[in-house]
Amino acid sequence: MKNNTQRKKPLFFFLLVLFLPLTAVSQIYKWVDEDGKVHFGDKPKESPAGQLSEKVELKEGYVPGEAIPEEQIEAQKDFLRKKDQQRALEQQQQQEALARRKEQQQKCQKMRDRIKDFTTAKVVNGRVQRNNYFTENGQPVTSDRQDEIVAELEQSIARQCD
Repeated sequence: MKNNTQRKKPLFFFLLVLFLPLTAVSQIYKWVDEDGKVHFGDKPKESPAGQLSEKVELKEGYVPGEAIPEEQIEAQKDFLRKKDQQRALEQQQQQEALARRKEQQQKCQKMRDRIKDFTTAKVVNGRVQRNNYFTENGQPVTSDRQDEIVAELEQSIARQCD
């Protein structure tokens, strides 16, 4: 008995799959009632006063595997090309901004190092001695001028550095 039911199951599913599409291929009709409302149904409207039901042709939507129009393919390629160009431009701008930031940080560090050079004193032979700096023409920079340079550097750092 159990063997017999096991044989019938595949047959039942086969028949079900065979007749299932027939329900999806039904006709669709359209009619307008007395109030002017449009109705749809699977059977034509039986109306006494000469109202007619019209058979509606169903149009299929997108079917997978259907060919995509050449214009659409070109538009997609163009869109992707522009997107890639935009990404490349943004990446280049980021790299340039990073390079400018790094250059500015190096400039700030040089100014800090220069301040440290001006303000650091050395002990030579038991005496505190500041570093000696010279102008382009070989004249020594006075300690007042060194203080002015340090003040200018500190102002520059305050304006330009973090």
